[in-house]
Amino acid sequence: AIGTTKNRVISSRSNAKVGYKIIVSGKHGASGAGLKDLFDGNKTDLALKHLMPKAQVEFSKEIATKINTDYAMMDTSDGLADALEKIANASKVLLSVDFDKIPYDKQIKKFDDYKDLILYGGEDYQLVACVPKNFDVANSYIIGEVKEGLGVEIDYKPLNTDKYYDHFKEQK
Repeated sequence: AIGTTKNRVISSRSNAKVGYKIIVSGKHGASGAGLKDLFDGNKTDLALKHLMPKAQVEFSKEIATKINTDYAMMDTSDGLADALEKIANASKVLLSVDFDKIPYDKQIKKFDDYKDLILYGGEDYQLVACVPKNFDVANSYIIGEVKEGLGVEIDYKPLNTDKYYDHFKEQK
């Protein structure tokens, strides 16, 4: 990648701090649901979300140009749960998430495993960030907070790391 960091604070997965809030840029699960629709031969709005994702450039730019302290951020292309765990482990903190606050497209409820699609679906082109509580980001959703401890806790059910996308193993 070639670019400049002039007038920007660059994120790192290792910069989540106790007391920060966890925010996301948008809805999760639609791309995974769209892929399921495509495999079933259905050309739906969800399928279009899988085929034509939109990068969250303004979200990341707003944070990088307005924040004046360290923060953590990463994409959720391999799934929200995977991104949360990578930030938690790199930062050596506990990310506590309220599942009911994670935004998702209500159309995905047609799938019995829609909650898994929200956590593990990936390819939604969204971002997750840990920023100070008093730092506001337009069009963001607060889904939890950073606490002392290590790992990720979600009040839905324990995370299933077997569902994380692994680039180095054969996918089913």
